[in-house]
Amino acid sequence: MRELCERNRNLKSNHMLNYAIIFLIIAILAGVLGFGVIAGTAAMVAKVCFVVFLVLFLFSLFGGSSSKRL
Repeated sequence: MRELCERNRNLKSNHMLNYAIIFLIIAILAGVLGFGVIAGTAAMVAKVCFVVFLVLFLFSLFGGSSSKRL
């Protein structure tokens, strides 16, 4: 059961990283095509997603090491 919870937590973190990468690609494509507002918005969303991913990753890294293992 514990392994299932850990896998689920890792999957959530991976989704946030995937969203950050997708919005980064959208921002780059929009910037190349000349859509400045869309590029700026997508870049901001990519930054927010990456920061959330980083916070979740650090929380799971340090939170997992402090719990008792069975």
